[in-house]
Amino acid sequence: MKINYPKKKKSIRVDSKNPKIKKMLFLLFFLGAFFGGMLIYRSGYPSMVLENVRSILAQDEDAPEVSEALTDAIEDVNTAVSTELGLYQSNGLPTVFLDVPFDSMMQIEEKREEALDVGILLTSDDDYVPANMHFNDEQNLDIKMRLKGDLSDHLQTDKWSFRIHIKEDDGAVLGMRRFSLQSPETRNFVNEWGYHQNMMLEDILTTRYHFVNVVINGDNKGIYALEEHFSEDLLESQKRREGVIIRFDEDDWWVNRANFTEGDDESLWNMASAMGLFETTTSASSEIIPYRGQRVTDSETLNEELKTAIDLLNSLLRGDLPPEQVLDVELWGKYYAITDLWMANHSPVWHNERFYYNPNTGLLEPVVFDGVAMHPHHDRDQLAFNFPNFIFALPGVQKVYVETLEQIASEEYLNRLQDEFGEEFEGYNSLIAEEYEEELALPWEKMNLRREIINKNLNSAQPIRGNYHLVKKNGKTFLKLDLVNLMVLPMQINDLLINDESYDFDSAWFAEKEDNAEMLQELDETILLSGRKNGFSPLSFYIPTEVFSEIETTTNEVALNVQLYGASESINIPLYTNYVPQDIESGVKPTATLEESLRAHPFLVVLSNNQIAIKPGDWSVESDLIIPENYNITIPAGTTLRFADESVFLIYGNIDIKGTEETPVLLTAQNESWGGMVVLNAPEESIWQYANVEKMTGISRDGWILTGGITFYESPIEISHSVIGNNTSEDALNVIRTTFSFEYVEFQNTPSDAFDGDFTTGTASYCSFHDIGGDAFDVSGTEATIVDSYFVNIVDKAISAGEKSEIIASNITIRNVGIGVASKDLSSVQVDAATIDSANVAGLAVYIKKPQYGPASLEATNTEILNTEIPAFCQTDNELLLNGEYIQPEDVDVDALYAKE
Repeated sequence: MKINYPKKKKSIRVDSKNPKIKKMLFLLFFLGAFFGGMLIYRSGYPSMVLENVRSILAQDEDAPEVSEALTDAIEDVNTAVSTELGLYQSNGLPTVFLDVPFDSMMQIEEKREEALDVGILLTSDDDYVPANMHFNDEQNLDIKMRLKGDLSDHLQTDKWSFRIHIKEDDGAVLGMRRFSLQSPETRNFVNEWGYHQNMMLEDILTTRYHFVNVVINGDNKGIYALEEHFSEDLLESQKRREGVIIRFDEDDWWVNRANFTEGDDESLWNMASAMGLFETTTSASSEIIPYRGQRVTDSETLNEELKTAIDLLNSLLRGDLPPEQVLDVELWGKYYAITDLWMANHSPVWHNERFYYNPNTGLLEPVVFDGVAMHPHHDRDQLAFNFPNFIFALPGVQKVYVETLEQIASEEYLNRLQDEFGEEFEGYNSLIAEEYEEELALPWEKMNLRREIINKNLNSAQPIRGNYHLVKKNGKTFLKLDLVNLMVLPMQINDLLINDESYDFDSAWFAEKEDNAEMLQELDETILLSGRKNGFSPLSFYIPTEVFSEIETTTNEVALNVQLYGASESINIPLYTNYVPQDIESGVKPTATLEESLRAHPFLVVLSNNQIAIKPGDWSVESDLIIPENYNITIPAGTTLRFADESVFLIYGNIDIKGTEETPVLLTAQNESWGGMVVLNAPEESIWQYANVEKMTGISRDGWILTGGITFYESPIEISHSVIGNNTSEDALNVIRTTFSFEYVEFQNTPSDAFDGDFTTGTASYCSFHDIGGDAFDVSGTEATIVDSYFVNIVDKAISAGEKSEIIASNITIRNVGIGVASKDLSSVQVDAATIDSANVAGLAVYIKKPQYGPASLEATNTEILNTEIPAFCQTDNELLLNGEYIQPEDVDVDALYAKE
């Protein structure tokens, strides 16, 4: 067979010496560079380029037509660039630049087409693709990204929603390494931002929410909402300890919904939902799973806390534990109330609720997001009780909900919100309205209307319907009351009024306890008629007539004094004579009533209504010593308490220790060790004088894991002339979210950190720290002053400031230490009149350990550093001044640094 090869093409020779050709080659090169620069959207000099090209072309008399065409083309590009880049160059918002490789973008587009066809975006970890990101002019960040958003509204326009993960330790954006980018429209513009700010204002965990410009491969996409994802960054930014965040797995629910959905047509799904579904997925039937599961699995502590968090939530679902042993009911009640104010009831839907297990309190807190606040096209006008939610149905949560509604449904509260962030709200609103070319209403008028509606709901004219009549039963005469709670929330019954004479209402009068146990509850001696659940069946109460004076069925005035559970005001409800016929063993923390504690510990004495004292003497504590809520305790001089192995001293009020120099107070172990002391939510400051507390191991009980031998959580503490040490706990003393004051306190012989302060404010003066296996004074998110103090034999750091702390230290002496003073992670430290002798690693150190925070600073004056190979070092981007001399920053391997320590 003869093969016909293609004829070889003649080559064309270019005369590079020809002046006209040289000009054209130069122009092609210049234009290639220009348009290449536009593709990476970073040149920023289109006008200058245009003038240069015009100048070159003007010299080419032989190519006027080429000159004019090229000039017009460049002018068109210049106009397009100016229009496209103008918004994010001038609106004052930061800009996120996403550089998405071709292969990655193709995978994203394929996933989008699939989601639009199905009507639901079903995602997995396999959908992540590699990309790069810049934030403003900061360094290049390696990321992985995917589409996000369950429904197709996240994908229908050219502003697609993305989930972004910055690779570990590569950096952070606004302190976040995991976040979403989505069109502001998906969460109803700036209203969602306001909802988040309100939650933060009330110390309720929520995802951080910002607005940024987004540019993808040179294409300006306009303003996006940047919302934080669920990680340790979220917790630390809002002054919480690292812990686990859990949720109900919603994947099965979305897969089933996708089965009834095609594209944007949800009519079949809506009809199926109305008729009922064979396959149902709810909070009760879903698996409970954590965020960042691999990180949790790799940590022994987090893994243990995860098991406890899941067990707690399951116990609540089953009704095995009372809510107050599982939930921080204060935060949950506040969350629902604020959600109602903002019409953000997309958040309490079961598959949107998130739970943070607080390792200090042993309770679950809400983590709020996805409220779609004030959305006009969703059914948001209803209040929280109209959305089925097993947590909101709990009476304790409803009590706080009502208490909070009374506070926030006031004109003063709305004014406070406008003062706090109203100006910033209006600024964002104006920018987004300009981009969308539509008027976006501010929320205040709508919120004021809702405030009025809430107030009217709180002050119902007829919350209970009741009837009474005399009946005979077993030969006795009773006054029978038939009561119906007309409210969806519990009603508290205070008194029975007969002819204006008041009688305490007694739950023992309730005649149907077995059949209607859910409908009548007694909490803390408070009698509640439960909120309406199924129908309006009345509850019957039989009151023996001997309880009160003679009564006639038709001539007496009978009434009840009642109030909405949690409300501040009560009202009298008249009853009428017409007759209406009827149709875990314990939580994470140990618990004990006052009577149980008194029986278990005979050395306890009740001095007054809320004051308990320990008798002077040497006492053995054989079990957990628990001082219940609303009680304070005092330990007098000369008292010794010897605790059994692993026993805990748990106090919910303040604890005062009144030792003297001659007769100090000793808290110690019967044998080698005991668990330690925990003080939770004490309303007043505890004061210790001449106390010696030793031999604590810390607490680890079924997920209730505390690193401190002594822990003060939201409980202020003042300690003087005391000794803390000889323990094996991770921290000898841990103070969290409160204030502290130490004077003449000795911290000694502890294998890890001596003092650990988290999100605190306080002072330490005339203190000594010696023979410490970790850090002597270790703080995060803290403002502290240290004066006239001494540090010796410290394996790690004498003073360690991290996570945006501010420390002032003066007249201090440090000897034989790993690092004398360290400032890291956006902290600021000032040292004056210090002597640092024999630091094994460095006298002073400034560096970044957690990149989500940023650079730190340290200034030391009148400071002497002796017998130390490296007096001071400063990692790149940080700042260190030693006696007026600027220490040159350098690259530092932080992991190697900690390995060396």
